[in-house]
Amino acid sequence: MVSPSFGQNRDALVIGNADYPGRTLVHPAKDAGAMATKLASLGFRVVKGIDLDNVELYRTVEDFVDTMAPGGVAVVYFSGICVQTEGRTYLLPVGGSAQTVSIHGLDLERVLKSLDAANRILVFLDGARPVEPGINIQAGSYFNPAPLRNGSAVVLSAAFDE
Repeated sequence: MVSPSFGQNRDALVIGNADYPGRTLVHPAKDAGAMATKLASLGFRVVKGIDLDNVELYRTVEDFVDTMAPGGVAVVYFSGICVQTEGRTYLLPVGGSAQTVSIHGLDLERVLKSLDAANRILVFLDGARPVEPGINIQAGSYFNPAPLRNGSAVVLSAAFDE
């Protein structure tokens, strides 16, 4: 059971993006489905999206924020390609490229700022790191998550998507 300290309002945004140009990731849809089911069983209102392009991704996040109950806990789960460039972390929509992520990707810091009505924010990034020409990500490098308030967290699990 979720701790009462999380508040009565529990909202979750769950996204699984797998169908990227030139490659399809194996796990995001299945993992997002399992996470959505688990969160719903814990009393969360769940908004779920699978294989969202940039318009659908932005719209789903906006709809989630617009319907989120204030004062509770907001959980964001993203399984798909995550890219960090120029100190910012982006969630890549399907149809997007790591090379155009600053144009088409969803900036994690922007998402976190939009969730300001929640008392606690928990973000789980189950991210594939892109291996594309022109993208230089060194093994052992790490994501620099956006600043969070006390009681909130970003959890990252990432592997190269070779």
